[in-house]
Amino acid sequence: MKPTLQSIDYGAWVENVYTKGDFDANLSFHTAYLDNWFGLANWSPPVIGASKAFLSDDREFDRILDDSATLAPGSARRREVFQQLCDLAAQHANKIALVTRTMFVAYRTDRVAARVQRFEPNSNTLKNVAEFTGS
Repeated sequence: MKPTLQSIDYGAWVENVYTKGDFDANLSFHTAYLDNWFGLANWSPPVIGASKAFLSDDREFDRILDDSATLAPGSARRREVFQQLCDLAAQHANKIALVTRTMFVAYRTDRVAARVQRFEPNSNTLKNVAEFTGS
């Protein structure tokens, strides 16, 4: 195999990936925003319509995802159902999550007064750095 890497303009990329589904591989990322349910929804074309051009619909996945939308965050049942969804996505999806973008911010409270977002869906962990003050 001899892959060819291409960097194309944004409009052509959107058309090829999300409209035509005309590509061999695509490198991008998804976010889960404030709830992991949204992260799992990225594997469901009925929920995330932009993926219809390239992602096969799995009705069992869609049904379980729909049923899980109202489960209490942190509950044992939700963890169990989310594991089912992850297993289904791993078996049937033609899209693979290669990495998670977990971000950490560490600072010394004796040296800095910092306001760090509890959750930052777009990985802008230092968005409030201009407001940090010395202690």
